[in-house]
Amino acid sequence: MKKNFCYILFSMLTVFLTGCSKSADEDTYLTTDVTTLTFENEGGSQNLSINCNTNWIITASEEWIGVATKQGTGNRQVVISVPNLYNPIQVEGTLSIRTDDGAKTVNVKVQVKGMIDYPGEDDRVLTLTNATNNMNFDGSVHDADSLCFMANVAWEVKGPEWIEAWDGARWRPLSPDRAVVYGKDSQNLPIRTADSYDGEDLIEDEITICERTTGDLMRKMMVFRTGRNLVLMNKTVALSDGVGFNFKCGNDVSSVYYHVSENVLNLSSISADEIRSNWKKAIPGSGVGVTDLKPSTLYNLYLVSEESLNTPNYRAFVYSFYTPSNQDQPEATVSRIVKDGNFWYADVTKSDNTLTYIVLGGRDGDFWVQFNNPLIALYMTILSLRNPEIFTSYMSSGYVPILQDADGISEVHCATWAMRSDGKVSGKLHHYVRRLDSSAPAMASVRDQQPLREYATKEDFEKFASNIRIIRR
Repeated sequence: MKKNFCYILFSMLTVFLTGCSKSADEDTYLTTDVTTLTFENEGGSQNLSINCNTNWIITASEEWIGVATKQGTGNRQVVISVPNLYNPIQVEGTLSIRTDDGAKTVNVKVQVKGMIDYPGEDDRVLTLTNATNNMNFDGSVHDADSLCFMANVAWEVKGPEWIEAWDGARWRPLSPDRAVVYGKDSQNLPIRTADSYDGEDLIEDEITICERTTGDLMRKMMVFRTGRNLVLMNKTVALSDGVGFNFKCGNDVSSVYYHVSENVLNLSSISADEIRSNWKKAIPGSGVGVTDLKPSTLYNLYLVSEESLNTPNYRAFVYSFYTPSNQDQPEATVSRIVKDGNFWYADVTKSDNTLTYIVLGGRDGDFWVQFNNPLIALYMTILSLRNPEIFTSYMSSGYVPILQDADGISEVHCATWAMRSDGKVSGKLHHYVRRLDSSAPAMASVRDQQPLREYATKEDFEKFASNIRIIRR
């Protein structure tokens, strides 16, 4: 039924578009339904209606303005999209629509609002976008992360000397007393450990970023570094029925044991042999997904290294997390996928409590069936923090572009992942497949309907993320 509907819709659209042509005695006309398209700071997509009786071409003044169909004929709706620009103040661009003979031109302003907390152009802005996450490092040299902040003022960075930052030309060790890295405007500032650490204890420090001229605006982030036999929780994401996480390890750690429990454990009464027999095992550098958890429940996650178990008094890391309820779980569902020209679009509807969701398009279906577990949300979180340009965030429901120049493929896939409205990293995965074989109907697979539990590896996801970059160019 869905396949027939999509086929009929596409056929009607084709007939409508090809049926528009200007007669010899008709005056050329060109109009649009609006003169301004306004987007929220997080970006999104909107339809622009073009009314014309001849051929037309669209040109964007800014590279961040996405135009799904840049030329066409007659009356048509064109999807215009912008990414999350992380802009502290409002920015603007222009769409220029003209007939191919140059007789008529219409300009449409595209404006993207600034951050809600900083609406005025004269306001000073300095805020960390990853301030809710402590930044954790392992014991190796050059373990890397990013300090993500938005600013419209000159800034400087101070911190412990065991961390170095990229100043645009080279790596510079930070200093707690004076700034050695500074600049202006918003950045994802790469930072990394300056050398190896073989100490026993956990290191606790802080990084400070402040306004360079006055120091009035100041933001701080706690940074930790694990001891050589210790393990430290890094990034985590909780779904209503699972949790995904990864961890940082000391230089001597070869393997890690983990356990999730509703109860608070008395570790002094649990022997090292019991842990080795009853807890699950993971290797450093990997991600872990735990499924079949209960919604609306407080859990405790325990981590301990093999090397710590070999000592007389082992040291475990304990992390508590709360799984959201099924009702509060944000969702962005995909109902169908259609083709318009060389672009494929997904019809996405977000739930009321969804702050943002990320839509992905892919050519290779082999990846998608592996990703229906908490690890996909974890890896998407890490990649989106380090490289926000990889993903596109949409704030409104409707058709969103997922794939371009998709001729000759057998399937088109769309997956969504939503975040909670309070900004916490949590979401429900939704996956939709459009099979192009006439005998194969479209299908949807959601966590609650088809529990596909095959686990994705870090290497799989990094390969998949590289495909996303190619698709979005």
